[in-house]
Amino acid sequence: MTTLKIYSNQSEKLIVQYNNIHLILEEYGIDPNQDSFQELFETEVLGDIFEEECLNSSHVYYELI
Repeated sequence: MTTLKIYSNQSEKLIVQYNNIHLILEEYGIDPNQDSFQELFETEVLGDIFEEECLNSSHVYYELI
């Protein structure tokens, strides 16, 4: 996985895209092979991105590709 895309639930329009997501994971010390990866990614990384981008988590969805 190298790209994070965040879309609007209402319009399915791409709102934000982060390339090289593996670099962000390294900054947070999160290993994609960890059993708790999903939880750590959503609470730590996405939480900060949503705050930084002023996004409401109930109005968006994401994909890691």
